[in-house]
Amino acid sequence: MMSRLNKHALDFDCTLKYFKETIDNANELSSKLLKIINFKNGCFFTLLPDDANFQCMYNFKNGGVLVQNPEEKYLISGRIASYSVIPTIRECLSKLILNKIKSNNNISCIFDDILRSSNQKLQMDLFRTYGLHYENEVYYQLVKQTISEDLIKKCLRKSNAFWHSLCVLTRANFKDIKNKELSLAKIDEVCLKSELIFVGAYDGEGYIFWEKNSFFLF
Repeated sequence: MMSRLNKHALDFDCTLKYFKETIDNANELSSKLLKIINFKNGCFFTLLPDDANFQCMYNFKNGGVLVQNPEEKYLISGRIASYSVIPTIRECLSKLILNKIKSNNNISCIFDDILRSSNQKLQMDLFRTYGLHYENEVYYQLVKQTISEDLIKKCLRKSNAFWHSLCVLTRANFKDIKNKELSLAKIDEVCLKSELIFVGAYDGEGYIFWEKNSFFLF
């Protein structure tokens, strides 16, 4: 069981550089966030447990910031092989997001999914219930009435590509959405009303967060 996550402030300039590199040109939401958000109106931070390797805190592209899981051995074709499950903060983070959404009536949680297209027919159960799309781009929206810790973890996994993962907590109004279709104007609204944005980091082990000055994840 991972210990409680703690908030660690990050240097603005070097973190913004990584933020831009990891989301630039990934999809329409990512591109619009970089154009619309004034990141100086907030701060960057990461969430790590007490036993994290803080010497790696700014090695955003590499793993090893969390205590590594032990190797598991197995037999294949008469030979012993081994693997180690990558540690992650997703479970603890899901609890934090759940509590924040549950305590706010008008905040939605938007995840992107750059590995899938809205015209795909396989493995799209999550999209059929919680999906939105812009052209063929896939997004998932969780709100107070339907959100759960398990759903957050599923969306975090779906959003996790080897180089990119994005989630936005926004006060945008989605009541006028039809046929799950996002317009450019609605994507602009999502960006303009963003309160918290986070991207994947540490080779899947954690995330880097940007938080508006008036908003606090916890």
